[in-house]
Amino acid sequence: MELTNENSSDVKSTADENSETISVNDSIDVGRSVEIGKNEVGMDSDNMAVDALPSIEEQKALISNLNEKSYEIAKEGDPVFVIPSSWHEKFWDPNLKSLQDMGPIDTLSICKDFNNGILEDHHSIAYQAVPKSVFEKFMEWYGLSYGSKPIETVLVADEQGTLHAEYQRSLFRVYLLTEKKDERRRYQSEMRPLFFTKSKLNVIEDVYERCLEIFAANEASFNPTVHESRVWYVKENSQSVKEQMKMSQYRMSLLDFAEMPLKRRITTEMFRIRVKDVKFQVVDLVVEYKVRNKTHHWPSNYFFYHPLTPSKGITGLSNLGNSCYMNSAIQCLVHIPEVKDYFLYRCFEEELNPQNPLGYSGHIAQAFGTLVCKLFSETNSLTSYVPRSFQTAIGRYNSLFSGYLQQDSQEFLAFLLDGLHEDLNRIKAKPYVEKPELKASDDVHDLDVIKNLAESTWQKHKLRNDSIITDLFVGMYKSTLICPECKKISITFDPYNDLTLPLPVESHWTSKVLLFPKNSPPCTLEVQLSRTSTYEDLKHYIANCANMEAKDLIGVDIYGHQFYSNFETSDSGSKFLPLSELISESDTSVFYEVPRQQGEIVVPVLNSRIEKGFTTAKLFGFPFFITLNQEEVFSYGAIRSKLEKAYCYLSGGFAEFPLLSKNCKTSAEELPFLKFKYAGIDLSHFESDISYCVPHEDLNAFFNIKVLNHNTESVAGQNGERNGSLPNSVWTPSPRADISAATEIFSSLSNIVRDIYNYKGLSESEGEELKELASLARIEDVSILSQRKDSEENSEPIHSDMDVDTDQSVGLENGITSKNSNISEEGKNGQILEYPREQLIKSRSVIICEWNENAAEIFSDANLSTWDRPALLPNAKLEAFRNQRGGNERKEIKLDECLGLFSQPEVLGATDSWYCPNCKEHRQALKRIELWSTPDILLIHLKRFQNRNSFSDKINDLVEFPISGFDISPFLASKEVSDSNIYDLIAVDNHYGGMGGGHYTAYVKNFADDNWYYFDDSRVSETSPEQSVSGAAYLLCYRRRNPANKVCGGRHFEEIISHARRDNDLKLEEFNDRQKSFHLENLTEDEIDADNFDMEEESCQVKDDNLTSVSEGPALEINEVRRISLNEGDVNRKKLRLIRDNSKECLKSPAMSFGTSDSEDTGDGSDRASESLRV
Repeated sequence: MELTNENSSDVKSTADENSETISVNDSIDVGRSVEIGKNEVGMDSDNMAVDALPSIEEQKALISNLNEKSYEIAKEGDPVFVIPSSWHEKFWDPNLKSLQDMGPIDTLSICKDFNNGILEDHHSIAYQAVPKSVFEKFMEWYGLSYGSKPIETVLVADEQGTLHAEYQRSLFRVYLLTEKKDERRRYQSEMRPLFFTKSKLNVIEDVYERCLEIFAANEASFNPTVHESRVWYVKENSQSVKEQMKMSQYRMSLLDFAEMPLKRRITTEMFRIRVKDVKFQVVDLVVEYKVRNKTHHWPSNYFFYHPLTPSKGITGLSNLGNSCYMNSAIQCLVHIPEVKDYFLYRCFEEELNPQNPLGYSGHIAQAFGTLVCKLFSETNSLTSYVPRSFQTAIGRYNSLFSGYLQQDSQEFLAFLLDGLHEDLNRIKAKPYVEKPELKASDDVHDLDVIKNLAESTWQKHKLRNDSIITDLFVGMYKSTLICPECKKISITFDPYNDLTLPLPVESHWTSKVLLFPKNSPPCTLEVQLSRTSTYEDLKHYIANCANMEAKDLIGVDIYGHQFYSNFETSDSGSKFLPLSELISESDTSVFYEVPRQQGEIVVPVLNSRIEKGFTTAKLFGFPFFITLNQEEVFSYGAIRSKLEKAYCYLSGGFAEFPLLSKNCKTSAEELPFLKFKYAGIDLSHFESDISYCVPHEDLNAFFNIKVLNHNTESVAGQNGERNGSLPNSVWTPSPRADISAATEIFSSLSNIVRDIYNYKGLSESEGEELKELASLARIEDVSILSQRKDSEENSEPIHSDMDVDTDQSVGLENGITSKNSNISEEGKNGQILEYPREQLIKSRSVIICEWNENAAEIFSDANLSTWDRPALLPNAKLEAFRNQRGGNERKEIKLDECLGLFSQPEVLGATDSWYCPNCKEHRQALKRIELWSTPDILLIHLKRFQNRNSFSDKINDLVEFPISGFDISPFLASKEVSDSNIYDLIAVDNHYGGMGGGHYTAYVKNFADDNWYYFDDSRVSETSPEQSVSGAAYLLCYRRRNPANKVCGGRHFEEIISHARRDNDLKLEEFNDRQKSFHLENLTEDEIDADNFDMEEESCQVKDDNLTSVSEGPALEINEVRRISLNEGDVNRKKLRLIRDNSKECLKSPAMSFGTSDSEDTGDGSDRASESLRV
């Protein structure tokens, strides 16, 4: 022990100052602190506390004496206390004259964690140790500052026997060995390892018990009565960032544990080893546990019972929000065997070209390699993987793929292949090369000359481009241009990595629409127009077929018995979208014949009924339109009459409605009760309403009329452009309109008008009273009162007052005033009496006809033609067109036809003209592109999306393509027929939907089991390759057929892949062998019995609950480790007692030797165990 006398009683420490370990003994009474201020010492000579303290000189003498005595009797294990060096130096300062200059001891400034004794960095703030007797005197005289605690440590002897204060205790980090890790967590600060500290004088038994103690306190699912546990000491040799990240997480995966180069199970043989003999300042301990029976295996033996095998390759990709275009392309690409192995076995790392100015610093290649490893790792047990990191890397360099909008899968694949090519280009410094051309003297008809030009072009291309993409995906076009004037022929060659083929289709849009004529029952009409035709074209087509006026047609989309989309408005897109985008196959398109006169409004009508067992009305049938002029919007009778006429045709023309059954107009003379009730009123003013009256029938016998007003605009305002509508457009209600808010139209009528239309109800409810009043008034002719006809069905009467309304309370409500809307007459004394009328239907009113049980009879299936069973309207124009085409109508398209169309010559447009070197002018030359050579991996892009004029369209026709044995030789301009031009299909990228959006999926051949699978984002299912031949096929991926499964890509690439495959197979075999040895060397008695039982049953299966996932507890971080505050309650104390009792059984079996798995223990005893713990 090295101790100084008077001026320095610190103890030398050789411990690593960067380690964060110190434990604290709180045996010293910290409550007895005395703070000395300037006002307490020297300023008041009567202060009793100061008078009780020795003088400075006396204190220094006493401390020197105590230091000398402590030095003489010091031994290992003696307690010492750590204080700030600045305070200690101040105490020994010869210039210190007064006690008031000394303050309390501030240990808070030098300690990070009092519970674990973790001190600050000695380089940032100095501290030193003093003997216990010295510290007690300091405490007696000066005490501790607020928040400070005593920091106790011990003296430890080094190899030479010199005593040193233990400033840094050994740190032990605790991990849980578990099968499952939460892959979705990106931030795992709450999953830091547990930790504790122990003095170097402690033994391994203390460490073992403390480890299980804090583990039991943290793991709520760990029950010592049910589980048994084992503790492993592990050490990672590498200090790479990857390994540091792995050791920073509390949960250790089975693979991480298995790959640890140094791991040893702690057994009773090691219990007497002292911590100082371990030789490590930071020690990592891994805890595993299992159910206490013979049918469960230890997690550490997982790979013994489940050896690593190649991945099944059927992991899906989660959709990140319209990222299906990326997922389908990735599945097609990663299941190409050469691509998968190249990235899975990390071959790409040796060919990264981060300095390529055309590349992406290697980031795209690295991101793709990581993705492949996640999908095909031998330890991958995921059913789907979230490719968020990969999408982020791609989006960093191409903003088109950074968001959550739908993109084109072919465009994404093209960008990915280009990015991989530039990141992995083996050409570090690209030379300048000129594109080879034919000389003027060369014979363009000589095939050998053309072959030499092609070979020269390929070699020049390889001088600047050489990568895995070039090896597998790149072929060459032959481009021929012929000048129309001088007949100059120009031949060049260009590389390509995907083959875009046009489709030989006739672009027609065919659909069936419903037609509601004005004076006929509903019918259906089959229409056929060009796919780029517009809505106006469709209206004229229908008008010609049905002998109507196009301006009278209103087109809508019906869904849920109401208007879903109104094609007459600008926001429907009918003015610029082609029919193929405006109307889909599943839409119910209806066209109404609605002739309109100047000043009339078009009113939408909905149909509802209350079904049996329900209290609220529900919509049914098809909505329609009626027109009303400026007089009819005030007339209930006119409105009902037009509705009954419309329903008559919609139901097939056989329904007998009250108003339609009238043969003549009703007069006031036929309504005696009305004349008597309103004797003072001139009924001639209500002649229009009386004409619609049916005295002996209930007008509401079939349906009631309700109105839902959306605003109070006048009729005159309808024909202007408003709220996205076009001039003369028709307004329809929102499909989200609340029909329950509609009101009875009768509530808007005046009393006398209500009694006119409900005359049957008036006579039934007030008839007797009116007879009596008639007698009293001596009315002679009342015989007509008894002549009313009995009605077949009683209707609910509407009671009215005996007086007609004479005020404005039932008047117009911001409506239009008709010339007859306010009826007036001269009363007594010249007073003018007015009978106001309310506008019943406004510009944005919706009529809702609420039907009763008679609806089933009116719209019965027995009728020949209703809105549910429309008649078929023949389309002579379409039939003639089909007859003209006869049997030549295309049923399917062959892939061969697409290849033939690809090579057809075309004349360049004026904007694409070619500069002829002979004519010295730009010419619209004849251009022909042919395939010269094809790559080993042939990507075929079916050009389903086309642009015409300002519109885009998609072709959904079926293209028949071969699944195996596809010979492309007939389509090669090189005229070389060879077996090497045979291809087999390995993947198909599908697109469902149209230009506005859709969904991508993939059919892929899995070379791990030679089966086909269907990848729909995260969903994967086995299928057959024949299912891939559909109208949704968008990208086809073919692989050249090679003898004996030879690797594609050329000799150099074959050597790379073959070598990588051999190395991986060897590593896999070595790993599984190590796990077998590891298992045998660490067998417990229970495992031996369990293995014998398994052998008898010829089974070696592990139950699913072997590896129990456990919950996480709260965590605090200190320098990337997790601090646990143990609750010393009864539960944890009971756990600890059970652990100590049960751990002895697990510790009986021999432990494996430390170091590599091939090392062995040669005997027993703590010395040998101690030696095995030393590295």
